[in-house]
Amino acid sequence: MCPEHERNLDRIWREHLDDLAGRFKAKGLPARAVFTYGNPVEEILRYAHEIGANLIAMSTHGRSGFVEWTVGGVAEKVLIRARVPLLLIPGKRELAGTVKSGKLERILVPLAISESGPNALPWAKELARRTGAKLFLFHVIPSTHKVVGVLDHAVDFERQLVAALRRRADEYMAGIAADLKKDKIDFQSDLATGVPLDAMLDYVKDHSIDLIAMSTHGRTGASRVILGSVTHQIVHSSAAPVLVVRP
Repeated sequence: MCPEHERNLDRIWREHLDDLAGRFKAKGLPARAVFTYGNPVEEILRYAHEIGANLIAMSTHGRSGFVEWTVGGVAEKVLIRARVPLLLIPGKRELAGTVKSGKLERILVPLAISESGPNALPWAKELARRTGAKLFLFHVIPSTHKVVGVLDHAVDFERQLVAALRRRADEYMAGIAADLKKDKIDFQSDLATGVPLDAMLDYVKDHSIDLIAMSTHGRTGASRVILGSVTHQIVHSSAAPVLVVRP
């Protein structure tokens, strides 16, 4: 590319960034436009570290399929490596809930029973405090037929397993609910049985969720790319923005 074309591209990008910063300033929000060269992922992570960022907000392209999952985009690579929470906004899907109008009223917090705990919950609670949004706690008990099969002699075991999982989930969510009541945060808790991804996507649609706040295990490597996790699947499928918090 000739120097003249490079200068023109630089000018276009700088004007675009200055315009975006100006829109934030017009709404009373401090903003700074920064233009740099290099690998996008490396530069985003470097600059976030340089300024001590508490959050990275990015738009996804909304693509889906194995090709994207294998190759990955900038947002996907930042998600894997970022040490701070990442807010991902669907780039090519109609936004769910009321967030498209600038309001944040309903925050979904999917809960998984684990030793690490609900890492995204403190962030969701703080957002609820600041905006008055309602939290929706949601836990999905995986379909047990994938574990025990469909043989007749397994029916009783399946019922016992579901009952045990439900009791454990009830106890886990009751503990979180007690803390939310103490903090006077409006919330609703629900349990479902089924495929976690499908159940969550249905819940987002049925309850007009504005934001999903969830944790990721922070895994990397081929196993994560091929098998994925519920968090990464939600990021690629949800019509609602997703706030991803790593352990």
